Amino acid sequence: MKLNYVGYINGKDIDEIENQKKKIIDYTSSLGIKIDHFYIDNDCSSPISDRRELNQMLKDAKTKKNIKEVFSVNNSILSNDIYEVNDIIQKLCRYNAIFTSLLENEHLKNNIVIELELYFKREEKERRKLRENFLKSKLI
Repeated sequence: MKLNYVGYINGKDIDEIENQKKKIIDYTSSLGIKIDHFYIDNDCSSPISDRRELNQMLKDAKTKKNIKEVFSVNNSILSNDIYEVNDIIQKLCRYNAIFTSLLENEHLKNNIVIELELYFKREEKERRKLRENFLKSKLI
């Protein structure tokens, strides 16, 4: 079975798992992407070595070379340890898979919007100042 787009979920209970699943489906649907499979672990606090579905996802990405992109609600779903998160994302990259975190993606989008707004405000101020200087020079 070819798995192009997958979701990874790690939740404490069925409500948390369903909530994450809905968020991933809503997000990917808005992009025209259908999730082919969900890897679901149900214990947020367990070490990575004990997360059966996470390890299966990494194995599938490595051996079958068929996972294009992994969607998750946020990076901390992978691990609370930033070094472990980085290691997992690097492994996925080596296996030609992209990792997309919905929360971090939203932060990035928001930061880009803020930067653009600041850029255009700065541009507007500079244009206004140039125009004022030009008008002052015409009056002299």
